[in-house]
Amino acid sequence: NTIDACLSPELLNLYPAENKIIVIIDVFRAGSSICCALENNVLFVKTVGSIEEACKLKVKGYIIAGERDGYKLENFDMGNSPADFLKPELKNSQLVISTTNGTQAVEAAKKLGNSNLIIIGCFLNFKALMQFIINKKMDVLVLCAGWKNRISIEDVFFAGKMIEYLTTHSNYTKNSDAAAIASSVYLQGKNNSYQYFLD
Repeated sequence: NTIDACLSPELLNLYPAENKIIVIIDVFRAGSSICCALENNVLFVKTVGSIEEACKLKVKGYIIAGERDGYKLENFDMGNSPADFLKPELKNSQLVISTTNGTQAVEAAKKLGNSNLIIIGCFLNFKALMQFIINKKMDVLVLCAGWKNRISIEDVFFAGKMIEYLTTHSNYTKNSDAAAIASSVYLQGKNNSYQYFLD
């Protein structure tokens, strides 16, 4: 199987994708928030691209969360800080989330067709994510959400972490220069990732 990387949603139209696992990477916010919500026994998390769609679902009883440019949206119940999704009162609720980058990447991936399997990846679910992919034995496209369609170092770093793990611990092979770049970013910063992101 192959693993490829798309370093910005703006480039996604250059990647033919059928029967692939598409891993959405937005490690600092949306990905981590969704994982925290599911760990907190939220019944359902739906990602939407637009503020309007989220507000329509609020009328139907969903809790809506989201941000634009890092700021909580007016009339939304929550922002997009992962810690907020661990609140006890969210248990057994149905959640809708719309963000600047992560949920936009999900919406872009949906347009590639129904034959793909779209999942979320971040540091919080890394081990489960790797095991899931290895068990599925499908080609993988890692889609970095970035920041407003620009490349972000943390998403590329995590993509590289995934690529290095899968090519080392399974039969996956890198499929492009972008995958090699992501691997290089990870290998350069893995020994002190916190400082690497700050620099």
